[in-house]
Formats: sequence, C-alpha cells, structure tokens
Amino acid sequence: MSEKIEVSVPLSSDTHYLDLKPHSSKLLVILSATGTKPAKFNLWSFKDLIPHNLLFLRVPTNDWYQCGIPGLADSHDETIAVIRALAKANGILDIYTCGSSMGAYGALLYATSLNCNALAFNPEIELKLPHSRSTKMMPEDALINFPDIRNAMKESNAVFHIYTGERDPVDLYCASSVKHFENVKVVTFPADEHTVLRTFVSSNRFLALLWSFMSGSESLKATGTGRTMDYDKFAYNFYKGWAAYQSKDNEKSKKFLESALAEYPASSHCQYVMGSLLYRFKEYEKGKNHILFALALQPDVSAHHVGLAHYFRQVGLLEEALEIHLEIQKKWPESYQSKYELGMVYLALGKKSQAIAQLKAVIKLQPNRQVYRKALDRVQKS
Repeated sequence: MSEKIEVSVPLSSDTHYLDLKPHSSKLLVILSATGTKPAKFNLWSFKDLIPHNLLFLRVPTNDWYQCGIPGLADSHDETIAVIRALAKANGILDIYTCGSSMGAYGALLYATSLNCNALAFNPEIELKLPHSRSTKMMPEDALINFPDIRNAMKESNAVFHIYTGERDPVDLYCASSVKHFENVKVVTFPADEHTVLRTFVSSNRFLALLWSFMSGSESLKATGTGRTMDYDKFAYNFYKGWAAYQSKDNEKSKKFLESALAEYPASSHCQYVMGSLLYRFKEYEKGKNHILFALALQPDVSAHHVGLAHYFRQVGLLEEALEIHLEIQKKWPESYQSKYELGMVYLALGKKSQAIAQLKAVIKLQPNRQVYRKALDRVQKS
C-alpha cells in the first residue's frame, strides 16, 4: 500500500493488517478467533473480494480481546482510539465489526465501544460460563476487563446481528440472554454447532450476508433458520442441563433437560443429550427413543448415528452396531466418537487387534484426550 495515513502506528504487524480501498468510505474490522498464527487472520481469503477498507485483528493469546491489540495499542480504550483515528485519517464515515467465536465476542465488544453495527457468529457474551470455550481456553492469569457485555449492548445505539448454532448450548444460551433487546437480531441454525461462519463460507453465502449487513439492512436474510429463540426458557434450561451433563451431575441434568424438551421438543441436540444421559442411567430403551428423535430431526449429524449404534452395543446387538459404524466411517471418516465405539464393538467381538487399530486412530484425531490413551493402554494390557 502506498497511501499514507497520519496515525503513528504501522499499517501491519503480527496482530493487525490495514487494507485501504480508496473508493470506499466504510471500514470493516474483522476480529479473528482462537488459534490464529502470527500475521494470519480470519477471512483473509476475502481481502480482495470486499471493496471496502479492512482492518484485520488478532490477539496473540486467547484473552477474548480484553486488553486491546498488542502491536496496535496497549489497552482496549487505546485500541478503540486508534481505530477511530485510522477512520478519520482515511475519510471513513462508517465502521462495522465482524468475527466468529472469540472474534465474535470481540466484534460485539468493539461495536459497543465504537458505537457501530456488528455481525457476530457464535459469540459468547458472558465470559467464563461453566464448560464454555473462554473457560477452557483463556489463560488462567488473563485479565478480564469485560466479563459480561450484555448491559453495554443494551445501552448502545448499535445494531448487533448474532448468528449462532442450535447445537452449541453455550452459544445458544448467550444469544438467548440478549434476544429481547431492541437492537439485537438473533438468527439460529438447527444443524450447526460452533460452525455457522464456516457453513456460510463453504456454501458461498458469506459475501451476500456481508453485503446485506454493510448496506444497513435491519433483517439479514438466511435460509435453514431455527425457532429456539421463540421459546422463553428453552435455551437456559438446555444449557443448564447440558452443563450438568458435562459435570456428570446426572440428576440435575435430567431435571433441566426435561424442562427444555417440555417447552421445545424439536431440538435435535437436546434430544440427543437426553438420550445420552438416559444411557448413563442404563435406561437404554428410553434413551434410544430420544436418539431416534434426534436422528429423525437431523439425519446428517454423525453423533446421532453413533448414539444409535451405542444402543445396539449396549443391548448386545454387536453385528448391528458394527454395520452402523462401518457406514458412519464411510460418510464421516473424522468421527472419532465412531472410531472409539467401533473399537469397543471389536473388543466385544473378540477382535483385539482391530480394536487397538481403532483406538490408535482415535488418538490420532484427539491426541490430547487422555481418556482415549488410557483406554488403549487397558486394551493392550488385557
């Protein structure tokens, strides 16, 4: 870039990149999710397809954009001031933010400070919820300056567009907690989990959505949307039941999941979690019915097929379980849950070497999950 700006920051660093488009008076700030490498940014492949000024941002640690952008500014307030200065120096009249996951939280946070509209895919809004990504991935010593941005969103003049998957209870709960705000528009997708942006990109729908967003449309059109936001307490009860399931507080989980399903039984993932919970109680027939409900609602979710195969394994129908898993492996070769279950089926059939091969394949896909390494050790020693 040859154009000069009167701001005392470099045009690029390991944590930011400014791409100026001289014929546009709009700036899109794109905040990256976790796991980006130095000088790598989410949505970079769209850089030359978006005819507006772009500011790509990332943080070197997963602090959920609590302390600004190192290399650009030393604090959140200073980062916001730099963005405003960049906009003013380059004749930019309108600012927008966009991001997914951690970047979606950042997009909402920055939009509250910049008083600009945000497009957020799968954001957390209250940080450090039990079993949330911020709880799992944020460094323990991270300084949390903005633990809950709901009030800041409610008091803002900005419009917040939230797109989230119905198969991620944390994201769904967060979206539900702000759905009643006049300046918040929530759209959910029954077949998605923490993957909505990926789905839009892979289906070539992202740019159309972005054009609608940056044109100021109050209602961004999308297909395949869900209805969970129509039910007042569903997302809360589903999240509480799922979180208790993760913590193995089975009785508490059952109570909340029953309340969630009583309000909205057409949630495939809630049906799946309830089925999996009933398996823990060894109520296999009841659990199978919930799994079948989930499978009928969303037949293209591999976990639902794994859940049905698990039922067959538990009731001793090993050949039926084997057949299902072999079909799953053809369609979803990355399903580590199926590989683990298939290993258990092989073990029950007395095929130890094949069981070991499946468990090794699981560990390749999930190298940090000690539970699978321990399972492999037990089988090898048996």
